[in-house]
Amino acid sequence: MKFSDDQIQQLKELMNTMFDKKLKPIKRKLNSIEKDLKWTMLRYDTRLVHLENHFSHPPGRADN
Repeated sequence: MKFSDDQIQQLKELMNTMFDKKLKPIKRKLNSIEKDLKWTMLRYDTRLVHLENHFSHPPGRADN
């Protein structure tokens, strides 16, 4: 069975379209996960700096 150049081109376009339809939702999910991960890391870093500052200072005198 031999395909014409037009049929081959149509098949390529169809495959690209199907691939894009499957790939775009995955890309969106990955971008969302990456965004959430960056936000979580920023919160963790901020909290860590706060705790480091808190514990690096000497405690206040309790007998005041």
